[in-house]
This record gives sequence, structure tokens and C-alpha cells, in this order.
Amino acid sequence: MRSAKSQSAVEFMLLIAGLLFIFLPLFFIFSNYSMKSGSDISSSMAKDVGQKLVDQAREMYYLGRYSKEVISVNLPDGIDKMSTLIIDRPGDSQDEFYLIMNISSGSSKQDIVLASEVPIITQDCRTAPCYSGYDCTYCKFNRSETMPGKKDYRLENVEWEGRTAVNVSAVAWS
Repeated sequence: MRSAKSQSAVEFMLLIAGLLFIFLPLFFIFSNYSMKSGSDISSSMAKDVGQKLVDQAREMYYLGRYSKEVISVNLPDGIDKMSTLIIDRPGDSQDEFYLIMNISSGSSKQDIVLASEVPIITQDCRTAPCYSGYDCTYCKFNRSETMPGKKDYRLENVEWEGRTAVNVSAVAWS
């Protein structure tokens, strides 16, 4: 009688060990896939928001001086910083304009860089030499403008440092 109980206990333990051997790796694979999918969704949403800002800035720029518009976007979790970069190339060379979003999700960090046809600025801009004798203007959004959730941004065509640019600022509704 004892050997039957011992045998069934050993079989039960082997069954449990086999199930753990199968299901634990599957659990880790699926949880890793789930985290990666969430990160991909967040970066895709951030890229869509950035592209909307760039497209609307281009529209405000070409509509001309004093044009302004308020757009609503839904910022995803994980945006650490948002900034713009203007590379001022002297002479006949074409200046370069970018919107940059720094995103982190778990342990991964990603930079989304979107080229713009027009200069985009914010309230906090700094100009400094950057490379090959060019001047770069770096404008950063403040932390409250990049927090997750629904945001309203005012895009306004303004005169800035002797040229036309599009100023982007968060709208604080009261």
C-alpha cells in the first residue's frame, strides 16, 4: 500500500514539475511581448502626436503672419522631454528644423525625431554653436506641456529673430 501512495506522490510531483517547466517560460515570453507591445503602442501614439504638431505648424506658417490655431492632442505615457531644434545654415544652404520627443518605457529609451519644413519654437529657446560653425537653436517644452493626457496647444505664426516661425505653447483653460 505504501509504495502505491509513494508512487502517486512522485507522479504528482513530476506532473507539477512538467507543467511548471512548460508554463513558466511561456509566462515570461508573453509578459515580455506584452511590455514590448505597450512600448510600441506608446511610441506610435507619440509619433502621431508629433506629426500632427509638425503638420499644423506647417499650415500656420504658410497661412501667414498672425495666423493661430488651437489643436487638441492626447499625449501618451512615457514622454520624458519634447523639444525643437533649428540648425541655422548660413548662406545659400537650407536651414533644418526638427521636433524631438524623448520617450522611455520600462528600461528602454527612444528618441523620435520628426523633420519639419518650418521653424517651430517654444517659450524657452537657447542658441549656441553646434557643429561645423553652424548655430543651433534648441527650444524645449516645459514639463507640464509634456505630461500624459489631453493637451491643447496654441500654434501661432510669429516674428522671431528676424524670420517667421511658429510658436507652440500649451493652453491653460481656466
